Amino acid sequence: MVFNNTVVNLHYVNDPVWMERAFLLLKKHYQLVSVQQIDGYYHNNTPLRNSCHVTFDDGDDSFYRVVFPIIKKHQIPVSIYVSPKATIERDSFWFQKFKATDKEALKKVLLKDVKFAPVTSEIGGFPAIVLCKCMEIAKLNRVIDQCLEKNKNHSVVAKNMSIAQLLEVEDSGLVEIGAHTMNHPILSNESDADAEWEISSSITELSKLLGKTINYFAFPNGRYGLDFGDRELELISRNGIRLAFSTERKSFSKRDNPLLVPRKGLSHGRNAMILAKLILGKNWDSLKKVMQGRDETDLRIMLNKILAGTEK
Repeated sequence: MVFNNTVVNLHYVNDPVWMERAFLLLKKHYQLVSVQQIDGYYHNNTPLRNSCHVTFDDGDDSFYRVVFPIIKKHQIPVSIYVSPKATIERDSFWFQKFKATDKEALKKVLLKDVKFAPVTSEIGGFPAIVLCKCMEIAKLNRVIDQCLEKNKNHSVVAKNMSIAQLLEVEDSGLVEIGAHTMNHPILSNESDADAEWEISSSITELSKLLGKTINYFAFPNGRYGLDFGDRELELISRNGIRLAFSTERKSFSKRDNPLLVPRKGLSHGRNAMILAKLILGKNWDSLKKVMQGRDETDLRIMLNKILAGTEK
């Protein structure tokens, strides 16, 4: 069976048995290619058929501990998308700290924010994670840090790779490193100045750290029209990015904008489930909604509409 050209995306991986099994499954059904080959496909008309590239977002240290030994063993090219700030400062992203918070206490604080206060009665049933993803990153980080401090959980261990680890994986020749903003914000929540800083600084600082030009970028959260838009596409283009990755769940083709390369997310499951996700693409999301009802994206869209109504 021939599969459509696909980019697969992962984040945190803590099960080496599952990860190796998933890689071997991909290797069985696809030709595993590098991000440079994807670049050639879009910019140099290099033909690709039945090809798959594997990406990892965030730079979680599980990549170094779990994934890196496996890709070395099987000689699999991948790309990872990281924040130079998180690497240099050995800090955790807001969503990594979020896991250590008291969610109900955090939600109470969030609902008092001036952004949400006028519509508290309408959005009280929304989970804390949805409220978080509608906030500016500077304010969100302050609120989460305050909640952790109050609950004596402020010593959250850094979850991301160190400089030494990042340089080691880069030196292997199997791992291409791209930018992923500085603080992992939902870029559409940010001002023009802050969005530009998040993108431009992540590219320039990562370039300094690695001593090379940064050609590739992955958008945090990654849904065009919800998490980022044309403003961000202009910013990455201005910064010399050749390919940027979204999280639109479909196969890639020449019809795509090279700054909106789609990816299909994987995180768990047996081989049959992995293949189903790869084959069904967007239809997998539709199937989940039929079985489970509204998902986080649906709730975020609803919340954005409610908040937009308060600005009229």
